Amino acid sequence: SQATNYMAGNDVFYTFTPTFTGNIAITLSPTNASSSIHVYNACPGTAGATCLGGVANTNANPRNIIPFGVVAGTTYYIIISSSAAQQTVGYTLTIQQVFCNQPTALTATNITTTSADLSWTSDAGITSWQYSFAPAPYGLPTGTTFPTATTNTGVTVTGIPGVSYQYYVRAVCSDGNTSIWSGPFTYTLPQVATPLNFTDGFETLTGWTVNNSTQANKWAVGTSVNNGGTHALYITDTNGQTNTYNNTATSIVHAYKDFVIPAGATQLDFTFDWRSVGEVQDYIRVWTVPTTFTPAAGTLITAVPNSRIKVGNDFNSNSNFTTQNYTLNAVPYAGGNMRVVFEWRNNNTAGNQP
Repeated sequence: SQATNYMAGNDVFYTFTPTFTGNIAITLSPTNASSSIHVYNACPGTAGATCLGGVANTNANPRNIIPFGVVAGTTYYIIISSSAAQQTVGYTLTIQQVFCNQPTALTATNITTTSADLSWTSDAGITSWQYSFAPAPYGLPTGTTFPTATTNTGVTVTGIPGVSYQYYVRAVCSDGNTSIWSGPFTYTLPQVATPLNFTDGFETLTGWTVNNSTQANKWAVGTSVNNGGTHALYITDTNGQTNTYNNTATSIVHAYKDFVIPAGATQLDFTFDWRSVGEVQDYIRVWTVPTTFTPAAGTLITAVPNSRIKVGNDFNSNSNFTTQNYTLNAVPYAGGNMRVVFEWRNNNTAGNQP
């Protein structure tokens, strides 16, 4: 076997000098694979520099160094890098003081079309927790006021059918402080097929399921771009904060919604507005599929006659919102339900921002 050097990319250095003695949690949330984070007692490469902890691997999951003991007034050196094959990786670095252990084993059960029960495991003696949930993708919660639970099992939250949600939870420690956040945990409320006719400007949540998984670029409904209103469905690498994408991280993600197709229907009028700059290998595809087919993040949909039907060509290289109209074949879905899927795909070799 051959070891991978995860400190061969473009390096970023930080110093951290705590004002307290205790434990901290260091979390690196990368937007691409093969990144690393290491903590040293001196500037790496200088005499006496020793690695005190680190995480590096091929995936794009958060890298956690928890707990990491620190001494007040001591300076620690943090280096973020990557493998030679992935020179540049976007990321969010979070450093938090640890007052007590964070909850673990987050789950969502008893999922219905409008609710789910949230549960987690926590240390003995903890009797109160704060939690936060929102439509996916949802980054680390901000603010100071959150719902409080006095049980860690079966905390019921409500939502909109078809919407994917993510939640975080933290313990309220015995001294009144809080642990760091655990999460996100993703759960999806089942689709409820919508009767025709249907018009959607994405100004409210209407039940589109975003199937992003751990892909670097994700579908989101938000306000970072619009076509006359205030909201849109768009691709983002910042959990919806911007309409940008990481063009060095291959991603395939889907947004879909189910519709009731009347018995005897043969044709459907289908119109949508779109824009996508990207490049020839970074594009949007649109599909109609049976509701028994659920697309998988990271996998392109393949056409199946009279079942998975591609609508139009690949949509890219267009910087202006454009209205597209098609007549769809309704026969395969008549008398049942049909799923409309917007699929985004990008490779890892450059591309233009939207």
